Amino acid sequence: QGNNCFHMAAGNNHVSVLAKLAEILKNNSEAFTALLNGQNESKNTPLHWAALCRQIEAIEKLIELGADCGIVNIEEQTPLDLVIGSGDEKLVELLAKNTKMNKSELEAMNQAAASKPEGGEAVINEDEEDEGKSVEKSEESVKE
Repeated sequence: QGNNCFHMAAGNNHVSVLAKLAEILKNNSEAFTALLNGQNESKNTPLHWAALCRQIEAIEKLIELGADCGIVNIEEQTPLDLVIGSGDEKLVELLAKNTKMNKSELEAMNQAAASKPEGGEAVINEDEEDEGKSVEKSEESVKE
């Protein structure tokens, strides 16, 4: 609930859509920033959604466009927090670099994530989980 066009494009890794939205909104920086860093009901931004869906190209584009990597969701998690322990080192490094963490902070987060039970790295409410399934289904239909 409360997702905007950037959430949907990011979650589905539609980098060209993100670029087009940025182009359309280039003369309205207030609206652009509001959408780029917009938070849904769980306070997840488009960057959180891209992280939840492990969409590295969308994450790169959002960062290039100026997305704030330090925004926390309702569970006080940044996009980086959502990917710690995922096993995707490139994704973790990308977000860590842009979240301005030092190496010892990153190692501490990785150790904490390693001690979590399986599936404990990402928090998503039931509504978003259902929406995430819809995102996956819509991506499959685009491929068809």
